Amino acid sequence: MKNDKITIMPALSNNSHELFHSNLWAWLIDNDQIFIKVFFKSFDISKYEKIEREKKHKDITITDKDGNKYVIENKFKSTPNKEQLIKYTKDIDKNGKSNKYLLAFLIDYNFKVKKWDSINYLDISKAIRDIVSKNKCNNKIKKYKWFLIEYCDYIDGIINKIYQTDYIRDHYYYRNGAIPQEIIDDPMKVIFMKMKIENFKKFACKKIDKTAIVSKFEGKGYTLNTKTSFNNGKTNITFCVQKKRDANVNQSEHTAIEIQIEAGQYRYMSRIIDRKQNKNYKEAFKIFDNLKFYNQEYNKKNNNIVHNHKSKMNKVACEYKGKRNGTRGIYQYYNLDDKTPYNILADSIINDLNYIYHLIMKPRVKEFLDN
Repeated sequence: MKNDKITIMPALSNNSHELFHSNLWAWLIDNDQIFIKVFFKSFDISKYEKIEREKKHKDITITDKDGNKYVIENKFKSTPNKEQLIKYTKDIDKNGKSNKYLLAFLIDYNFKVKKWDSINYLDISKAIRDIVSKNKCNNKIKKYKWFLIEYCDYIDGIINKIYQTDYIRDHYYYRNGAIPQEIIDDPMKVIFMKMKIENFKKFACKKIDKTAIVSKFEGKGYTLNTKTSFNNGKTNITFCVQKKRDANVNQSEHTAIEIQIEAGQYRYMSRIIDRKQNKNYKEAFKIFDNLKFYNQEYNKKNNNIVHNHKSKMNKVACEYKGKRNGTRGIYQYYNLDDKTPYNILADSIINDLNYIYHLIMKPRVKEFLDN
C-alpha cells in the first residue's frame, strides 16, 4: 500500500467510512452503468432506471425499468448485522418484484441470510481495477483513472495490512490495556478490534459446535445465540441462553442468562426485561443465586476472588441498566490476563454453558427464562 502520507485516500475514507465508499460506488454507477457489474454481474444494463443513496436507510438502491430493486448494504468499519438484513428484505419485498440483495463487507462474518449474496472489498477492488485499467468505462470515468487505480491500491493495502498483522493472526484474546501500541495508534484500530473479536467468535463457535451443547439446549426448548458488539471503544462477545420463541419475536426483549467477555472482563450475567420499568432489579439476584455464579461472601472472605480468578470488583455484584426496553441485569466478573489463549477462553465458556444447561430445568431458573 502506498505511504498514507502521500495518498489522499485515508483523508477521504477513514473519516466517513461507509459513506465515502458508498458515495464513490454510486457516482461510478450513475455515470457509467458498467460498474453495476461489479456488484450484480447478471444485471441488464439496458434496463437501468436510477440509483439512490440512503433510500429508507438502504446504502445503495438500484432500480431497473421493471421496478426491480438491487440493494447494496455496505459495511466497511462495522460488522454485518443479520437482523438488519432480514428487516431490509421484508421491507423491500413488499413490492412483489424480483429484488436482489448484496452485502459488501470488509470485516468477515459467519452467518447467512436468505436472498442475500455477498462481496468482499478485495473483490470489489479487483472488479473496479479491471474495468478502469482495461478502459471498459466511458470517457467521463477515464478522466479519473489515476484516482480509481489509487483507490484500488488503497483497498488492497488495507486488506493486506489487516491479514499480515500478528494481532489479527494470533490466537490470543487481548484485554483493552494490553492491545499492541501500533494497533492503538493506527487509524484503523476500530477495524482491527472488531475483526479480532469476530475471529475469536469463529474460533469459540467452532469449538462449541464440536460439543452437543447447542442441540442439548434446543432439546429443552432453549436457544444459545452468540453476538458481538462494539461500544465506547470496547469489544463485547455474548453467549446468550434464552427460551426459544417464535421467529418473529425479538429475542433481545426477553430474559436471558449470559456469558460475556468485554475488554478485560469475563462476566456471568442474568438479564431481565421490564418494559414498564416497575420491577426491582434485585429480581435478577434470585436467578444468580440459583446459578451459583457468585456467593455473596466471596469478596469479603476471599479477597475479591470470583470462580477462582482475581476480580477488581469492590462489591458483591454489578448492576446493569439498559437504555431501552427496561433492561436490568446483575453480573459478576473476573479479570482476564493481558493475553489469554483462545482455547483456554473457549473452554471456560463451554464449561459455563454446560453448567447453565444443568440448571435450566430447575423451577426458579425455568420460570425466570420462560418469562
